[in-house]
Amino acid sequence: MEIDTFSIHCDELIGLIWAQLSRYDKMHLRLTSKSVSRSSDMLVTRLSEPLDWMRCTNSASAFERAVDRFPNLRMVVNSFMENSDVRALSKLRQLEKITSPSTSSTYGSSSRFINLPRISPHDRLDLSPLTSCLRLQHLEITMLKPCSLDISPLASCTHLKRLELRDKCVIHSNFSTLATCTALQYLSLRDCYTLAETLELAAFHELRTLHVLHCHLLQTINLSQCSALSELLVCYCPKLERLEAPQNGFPNLEKSNLCGCTAMSDLAFVMDSLMLLSLSCHQTNVRGLQPLEGLLGLKTLNISGCPVSSLSPLSSCLSLTSLSMTGCVLVSDVSPLADLRYLTFLDIRGCELVTDWSVLRHVQNLLFGIAHVDGS
Repeated sequence: MEIDTFSIHCDELIGLIWAQLSRYDKMHLRLTSKSVSRSSDMLVTRLSEPLDWMRCTNSASAFERAVDRFPNLRMVVNSFMENSDVRALSKLRQLEKITSPSTSSTYGSSSRFINLPRISPHDRLDLSPLTSCLRLQHLEITMLKPCSLDISPLASCTHLKRLELRDKCVIHSNFSTLATCTALQYLSLRDCYTLAETLELAAFHELRTLHVLHCHLLQTINLSQCSALSELLVCYCPKLERLEAPQNGFPNLEKSNLCGCTAMSDLAFVMDSLMLLSLSCHQTNVRGLQPLEGLLGLKTLNISGCPVSSLSPLSSCLSLTSLSMTGCVLVSDVSPLADLRYLTFLDIRGCELVTDWSVLRHVQNLLFGIAHVDGS
């Protein structure tokens, strides 16, 4: 008789269940815990793929038993990382992916931790056991409370392609210690603190996606060797002043978002390949759009709140379809937009110095501001 699905609620029986499960070589395993009490809930479902996925929440003992029973696990989903979890994971020599349950991305303008949190010497996540996980390609770490983190042990994970650190991590080591992780393609830091003022990423030649959000102490990001970068999302890092780009720029960069980086002033990194650029933020130092001149591939631009006074560089952005410029109070002339025949969305709220809207009569399919064009 084949068992497709069953549930169990008693820790005392988990050992018996492991004994039964070890007979199967193909299944889907989910292990959760409803509370910190002895009660736990386990759901097992037969699938056509080898046993390779497990989710564990606040159930350290059951998690360790699962690891002992299934040493060939390739993927683990863990809600919050703790030292006991890392020690157990070190036994999984085939492990390729450590991830967290799906969470909605939040790019809001406020962070839960504006100032560097106080951390006791005991609040430290030790990643050294992961040095034995040589096949690891994907690592996500979400913290339940502020915790210091030394990422240098990950240097042994030379196959690492995706690294995500979020929520309350205080990173004590520089990313230059991961220079051996040359396969890294995706890096995300959210609500983290890097004690170094510069984020050294030059060693990651294959880096394609970089997300840095709410990293309040960061001043410089070194991307001088990251010519493969295609997506750059750096939001609400108020002290960030510089992005060090490769000598020939980012020839593959298609999307860039610098919302809330109020100290940024240099747009020299933009390239012809750029299709989306968002600079929406108040009190920014980006005052001129000259670097955008001639970007024939640019389709979406958000400069809301930027103290720009001239739109002239946009006259040559012939592919532009969407332009948000809410609150650009210094703009008085919109005539550079007259020949942008693909422009279908224009948000011009708060541009109080603009008095002549007639030039926008020639813009086809204008969805916003028609009332102003007609003078009503």
